[in-house]
Amino acid sequence: MNAIVELKRLLTLKLKAQGVDAAHIPGFIRCLAASWTTDPQMTPVQINERLRCMGWSELELDSETLSKIQGYLNDEALKILENKPARWFEKVFKAA
Repeated sequence: MNAIVELKRLLTLKLKAQGVDAAHIPGFIRCLAASWTTDPQMTPVQINERLRCMGWSELELDSETLSKIQGYLNDEALKILENKPARWFEKVFKAA
């Protein structure tokens, strides 16, 4: 299995385990990507605070989950994702 596909699968499982509904994962990833493009050096506390401000108050990302997300959304990927419309995220992160 492609490493990026496996990382996406693990990330999806981890987010579901933390209570994110599968249908909301694309929107969550989009919000997180948007946050990271503004400040790629944010700490986990800052990331969680920003996500709460965006309406994602039902979960608290731990270091392991953030590490998986950062692995998926590396700096190059963030530049690619920066201006994508919501439907692009829905297609790419459609939960199985």
